[in-house]
Amino acid sequence: MVEHLRTTRNSDHSLSNEQMVINSRLIALNGRLKTIFLNYLHYNSNLRYYGICLLIRLLSTIVFPQRGYIHPDEHFQGPEIVYDDIFQGNMTRTHEFNSVNPLRSVSILYLLYWIPISILSLLSSIFQLTIPFYVKLIVPRVSIFLLSLISDCVLYRLILLCFPSLSNKEQCRVMFYYSSSYISLVYFTRTLSNSFEAFLFLFLIYSILISSSLLIDDIEIIEMDTINEENENNHDSDRNVHTLSTPTVIHSHRKFHRSMKELKLIKYSHQSLDISSVIIGIICSLGLFNRPTFAVFAFVPIMYWFIKLIPYKYCFRLFFLFTSAFVLTTLTLITFDTFYFHKKIDILNLISSFQLPLLVISPLNFFLYNKNSKNLEEHGIHPPHLHFTVNAFILFGPLHLYVVCSSIYRLTNIKKRLNQLLNRRNEQISLSINNQNENIVGDSHLISTKSNEVNKTQSLTTTRLLSSNIALPTLERQMSTLFFWFYIVPFIPLSLISHQEPRFLIPLIYPLILCCIHPLYLSFKDKRILCGTWLVFNILTFIFYGYMHQGGLIPALKYVHDSTLPTSPIFPTTTALHINDNIEEKFIITYHTYMPPTYLILPLTKDQTKKQTKLTIIDLKGSDRSVLDRTIKTIFNDDQLKNINIYLIMSATQQEKIYKKQQQQQYRFHLIKQWGPHINLDDDIQLLNKTLKINEKIKTIKNAYQCDLYHVVRDKNLKKLI
Repeated sequence: MVEHLRTTRNSDHSLSNEQMVINSRLIALNGRLKTIFLNYLHYNSNLRYYGICLLIRLLSTIVFPQRGYIHPDEHFQGPEIVYDDIFQGNMTRTHEFNSVNPLRSVSILYLLYWIPISILSLLSSIFQLTIPFYVKLIVPRVSIFLLSLISDCVLYRLILLCFPSLSNKEQCRVMFYYSSSYISLVYFTRTLSNSFEAFLFLFLIYSILISSSLLIDDIEIIEMDTINEENENNHDSDRNVHTLSTPTVIHSHRKFHRSMKELKLIKYSHQSLDISSVIIGIICSLGLFNRPTFAVFAFVPIMYWFIKLIPYKYCFRLFFLFTSAFVLTTLTLITFDTFYFHKKIDILNLISSFQLPLLVISPLNFFLYNKNSKNLEEHGIHPPHLHFTVNAFILFGPLHLYVVCSSIYRLTNIKKRLNQLLNRRNEQISLSINNQNENIVGDSHLISTKSNEVNKTQSLTTTRLLSSNIALPTLERQMSTLFFWFYIVPFIPLSLISHQEPRFLIPLIYPLILCCIHPLYLSFKDKRILCGTWLVFNILTFIFYGYMHQGGLIPALKYVHDSTLPTSPIFPTTTALHINDNIEEKFIITYHTYMPPTYLILPLTKDQTKKQTKLTIIDLKGSDRSVLDRTIKTIFNDDQLKNINIYLIMSATQQEKIYKKQQQQQYRFHLIKQWGPHINLDDDIQLLNKTLKINEKIKTIKNAYQCDLYHVVRDKNLKKLI
């Protein structure tokens, strides 16, 4: 009985010990989870401002789509072509896509928009539905929005790679400055080729710098292996101990395993280096066919990669891989474009006759087209300084102001900077000599290193440091200087082109943000002034370009697409007809607005029974009133026996011209609806110059910031207009 009680107590004691161990483990696990959760909350608290900006970007893309119209190329060099090919809607083809000498590559457009638009076509054919207006507008933008999310991740990785001394809060602050810029909120949600060019430029910079870090990994492994071997040899020689066979086997066995691990790391770094070289070649080819001006942005990073980063022993292999990837991608794009624009090519006949078709090389056609000054005159001629003095301020605001001041400082202090660099170099040499002397005194053997490789790796201001005497912030400032040259050099060739628009500089947002990290985000004492100026600038420009610039045109097109429009009273109609009903012909004239995208007006569907409307769009741009009158008369006289309807979409700044001569005309303008705000910079600037009283001017401007939709009706007593 006593033994039974003892065993029971022992078992209870063991259970209590086990329970205590379990409880202690649970407490430790709870503490770890609590620490992870608190770190997660702290990390997310730093990213909350970036998250707010990202949420705004998402909402303004999908939920509340931006109705501002930046440039016609947003549609006519993007979704318009793919929508036309898939839905066969006989849409607008600009001169960039003529079949003789096309200036743009359709392969890039298919790469970006073919999948989402094909999904729309498939859904339309399955459910026999007409695609809603906003779905047609949003779906291509979603592709660019997803690419912008990828670019956010790449930019964050680039910040970690080049500026490792930044705290998490400072990294998130940099991401906030980038995500709050109206370029990321507006341009990076639009279907402009400049947006895709910017993404490719960022991917190129990241691929080049990540390849340089792989080179450093390789050289560090080799050097550490050499140092370890010599230290072991020195240690054995100092001991002067005769080693036996068994320790020799153990030592060689450990050395074998260590060398195998290092060989695996070197093999992995070599493979990653080869892959990065191939990726760089593919990016350069895609960027060149997307916009040939990509060569201007890629020139400095590529030269820096070849001259500064790649050691001699890797040069030929990496150059071969880069060239092979570039050539293969280029041939693929040329082949796609050739068979696209020359659809009647018989492949079998060409193969049998050993003939090559007329290849379509869009970058070459683009260069030849812009070489002719007469062609550029049609788009506008600008002074060479416009990019640096005006366009960059429109895009980047206060950050470009810093770059201008920094450039002036650098130019006026070149001699001082050279002396500082020489003194710093002399200090580094003296310190290295002292270190070598100390190593000679302390050790019996001098560690041999490859001086050429170390010199090249010291120029790589990347995340990992070699055995150099340069402090980490100094290397990061060198990276800021490198990004400064990535930003400033492209202005030179771009300024030589006589036609200049602000959107041509969009890719420079990434090197600008990175080159301003140390001077502004870390060293600037009063960050509130910078943050306030930056936010005010970007909020105003986001509202302006996102919703106000030509902001009434998209709602007017939606009204034309969705609503019931009045018809001409000449021919009897039972009821007002929808734009999809049996109207023989419908004309939409745009006057003093941007050219309307055809795919947004046409009812796109795979149901053939619904395609009954013949729609003609006439863009008069900023023509005189006489051109508008002549166009309307021509339509009525040519189609006087048909049931036609003419609708006029124009800026409200032209109302005075419309109503002034209405009594003298043989037709009338009936206002259907107005949308605002609609700011047309060309006409509104002229409106501000009018000599009116302040109250009258404010009222006039308020009424003029509208987009009007008119129904043009001719006099029923006249069969022909004179």
